Amino acid sequence: MKAKSEYITLLRKYMAENASVTILFSALTRIATQHIFAA
Repeated sequence: MKAKSEYITLLRKYMAENASVTILFSALTRIATQHIFAA
């Protein structure tokens, strides 16, 4: 799970620097998370 937490940290850092895409990324992340846990 370490890799996942590092990914989340990088994603948050990216989103903080690019606020205009935060909504899009949160939507994509939610969809991806549902697919990961459904698989």
